[in-house]
Amino acid sequence: MFKLSLALCCLSLLSIGACKSSNDSKTDSANPASKPTGNEYLALGDSIAFGYSPLPPYTQESVDQGLFVGYPEVIAKNMGLTLTSAACPGETTSSFIDPTKIDNGCRTAEPRFHKALKVNYQSSQLDFALKFLKEHPGTRLVTINLGGNDLLLLQTLCDKEANPLLCKLSQIPKATLTLADNYIKIIRAIRDAGYKGDLVATTQPPLDYKDPIQQVALITIRNEIVVLASLTGAKVADFFETMRVATEPFNGLLCDGDFLIRMPDGTCDKHPSLKGAEIAAKTVMDLLK
Repeated sequence: MFKLSLALCCLSLLSIGACKSSNDSKTDSANPASKPTGNEYLALGDSIAFGYSPLPPYTQESVDQGLFVGYPEVIAKNMGLTLTSAACPGETTSSFIDPTKIDNGCRTAEPRFHKALKVNYQSSQLDFALKFLKEHPGTRLVTINLGGNDLLLLQTLCDKEANPLLCKLSQIPKATLTLADNYIKIIRAIRDAGYKGDLVATTQPPLDYKDPIQQVALITIRNEIVVLASLTGAKVADFFETMRVATEPFNGLLCDGDFLIRMPDGTCDKHPSLKGAEIAAKTVMDLLK
């Protein structure tokens, strides 16, 4: 997470407003469709939507066995939807649009998570989504979970510099504007493709709600997503607020509430546990009601 000085920079940005599972068989991006059933759900995004866990080995076999379960699987089961999850751990808003852009492990760096996904495609995730929606005009729900890796990449890059603080201060405005521009492009592309069903963007919770550094950085992204959704006819599933309420009995700590994956040494990974995924799924389902 960002240092306190970086959080103060994010605060200033707020003032100017910038700031398988499911699939029985795999589909290729060249032919992403079976016959439309009118009951499809397309989940897009990064490791949160994918349901990544560091506990099972990350192989195509383990992915196919359904060992990685995220909130989309919970939604699909409870709503009786046929899920296609194109999410890729490490995806950024830029690499979602253009696969040659830097990401946080989806295609670049190690591990390259794109080698084992819940659905096969070599194009960008956005191109896959547009082809899928064209072939499935009865799709009822699309969810998008992006943004966290944009900030993590910036942090990783700047932490290697001689003056990390100066790097972050100079790069945050550009990163925020890039994220906003990418989100606009993604949502508008989906709408321009003719999709008129429910389109839900999600926010992200901090690991510790008592940490002002985490709070401010993620509130910045949250506010950006809320504004962009209102401009593009999308809805917002506010995981940030839902988890804030859920962690109140645990002093604002996701780990203490077992909302994160518990590691063998007793610590928590940063990814949601099944309990955390169920709360996220309920947030989406309540929004759709």
